Amino acid sequence: MTDRHESFALERRVKQQLRNLELNYLSQPAAMGLHPDFLATLPNGRLIVIEAKGPVELSAAVRQMDVFVRVFDAAGGVIVVPDSIQLADQPSAHIRIVPVSELSDALRSLADA
Repeated sequence: MTDRHESFALERRVKQQLRNLELNYLSQPAAMGLHPDFLATLPNGRLIVIEAKGPVELSAAVRQMDVFVRVFDAAGGVIVVPDSIQLADQPSAHIRIVPVSELSDALRSLADA
């Protein structure tokens, strides 16, 4: 599977999990020329930016997410990666990197925070 196909498959899995959690979300919202994959509203009213990333340079994805969070005035961001990617430490308190299989749990914990 090419990186592009893997990214599309990852986005579909993210969208399905957002639906399963019954969260309100926008796909490809735009502000100031920026287009993150998803902007979701958690049950506590907090906005979260969600980006599905295939095998990429994660430090660049974190920098991009930081911009998204500031521009969309979101409470935080979640970078969703394939389950096959080994994760090190989390980049910051307001940006999390999670394997797609753990997205639902991560969003639940953000809603409870």
